[in-house]
Amino acid sequence: MAWHLGPQAFGMLGQMMTVVAIASMFAGGGTALGLTKQLSEPVSEAIKLQRLGSAMVIYVAVSSIVTIVLVFGSRAFARSLLDDAGSMVVIWALAVGYWLVGIYSVVQSIFSSRQDVRSLVALNIVGALAGAAVFLTLLYGFGFIGAAFGLVAMPAINGLSALLFARIRLPVPWLKLQWNPNWESARELLAYGGVMLVSAAAVPMAQLAMRNMLGERLGWDQVGYWQGVLKISDVYFQFVGVVLTSFILPKFAAARSIKQIDGILRSIFSTLLPLAVVMLISVYLLRNIIIELLFSRSFFPMTDLFLPQVLGDFIRICGSIIAYIFLARGWRRIAIASELLQAIVLLVGTWLLVGRVGIMAPIYAYCVSATLTLVLMLWTYSRLRLKMAVIGEDVQASSIG
Repeated sequence: MAWHLGPQAFGMLGQMMTVVAIASMFAGGGTALGLTKQLSEPVSEAIKLQRLGSAMVIYVAVSSIVTIVLVFGSRAFARSLLDDAGSMVVIWALAVGYWLVGIYSVVQSIFSSRQDVRSLVALNIVGALAGAAVFLTLLYGFGFIGAAFGLVAMPAINGLSALLFARIRLPVPWLKLQWNPNWESARELLAYGGVMLVSAAAVPMAQLAMRNMLGERLGWDQVGYWQGVLKISDVYFQFVGVVLTSFILPKFAAARSIKQIDGILRSIFSTLLPLAVVMLISVYLLRNIIIELLFSRSFFPMTDLFLPQVLGDFIRICGSIIAYIFLARGWRRIAIASELLQAIVLLVGTWLLVGRVGIMAPIYAYCVSATLTLVLMLWTYSRLRLKMAVIGEDVQASSIG
């Protein structure tokens, strides 16, 4: 897309990318993490199916509300995101796609809780390849507006892939729509939905404001360079996110004591972090090749952004690993606080630095926000460990979160 459209159009499409990302994170009511946690707990299958029913009720309710908002606000959204009120059909497509992304979220939670690695991997590979094919077809066939449609289509195609794999890989009882919600389970899922709403809105909304600020003060070409390094980060953070949500979160949710959590954490830091270091160093060393392959030579000015960006990414990965402990155990306020902290530091830091360091401002602000978040996670975890050691009881959801 960047190679075909150039830095300016790519920077402008960053707004649409952010909205699609927000919609994807909050798909189905944002219950994915909570549902994975609930389905990973050692309870009977009947209870798990009832919890799935709670998630389905929330999915339908939230998806209906979002669809109404998108349809009736389509003209305003199109003018704001695409600078063309006549592109309302893209927003309508987003409203339809939201339902499919919600299905993907639910199915992924089921596979994750069952530790069905093969289905998870196959689902994501098929969805990614099909989505890329559709996106490229729309991009080369219709240019800028085709790219906007493609951005909406890619996550929706994951939903179609999820329906296919659910039909093939899940037992029959899990294929039937569950409409017998457990209201205690539903309240917990809604609380997780609140976390995801903050996660989906806080940092992306800060980035929306940052793009407008940078576009006005530095020009949209500069925004395109920043958008480029963000999208590269998004690629490997999708991988890290799948690992944390699908494989690590269920382990933290099933752990019954702080000692077990410590053991899981040591195992993650000894395996995932070295892989992350190799991945980030490779990205930095191959930055010129990556830019030429994924973007074009016109994006070479963004090479200066890579080093602080990958440093911030590494710090963010460390913080995310610890944050998933709190999400798995039900300490949701900590996750909300970390997201709000990141958004505030990103926006304020960029505003303070842009006049001095130009397009490096959002990158430096990102490094600072990631560092402060990691410090918050480490401090909270040390407090938790001390508390559990003193009272000597199994880890359960507590007032600390």
